Amino acid sequence: MGFFDFLKRTSLQEDKQIEEIKLAELGDWIESRHKNALEKLNPQLEEIRTEIIEEKEVFKISIQNLQEAQLKNPDIPERAKQIMQGNRQTYIQKLNSLLNQINLPQNLWQISDFCIAFDKELNNFDKNVSKNHLVMEEFFGD
Repeated sequence: MGFFDFLKRTSLQEDKQIEEIKLAELGDWIESRHKNALEKLNPQLEEIRTEIIEEKEVFKISIQNLQEAQLKNPDIPERAKQIMQGNRQTYIQKLNSLLNQINLPQNLWQISDFCIAFDKELNNFDKNVSKNHLVMEEFFGD
């Protein structure tokens, strides 16, 4: 009735692209496929690199704004201000450290390793700054 029509469509689609390659030409064929894939990926990677650079600049501005931020309530005890200042300095140092690690490699084969390592670093960053972040929220809000 049409219940299994999707199977027919799938099998027809699979039959449409079969290539025969001689063993002696296999290296050239793989290289041409690799080159085509790289030609498609490079513009996308360059766009991503540009976006990363732009976001890093926004990130630097946000860090600078935090450095210069004034307290919501300036009438707090001196000890609380010292705690805030210590947490702010630590938080900013860790933010700058994270920012310095955001460098997408030029080599396509290193990008996967970079992503895995950066993901781990981001998880460590999250664990290490949660207290500092809460203190910053308490003193500065947004």
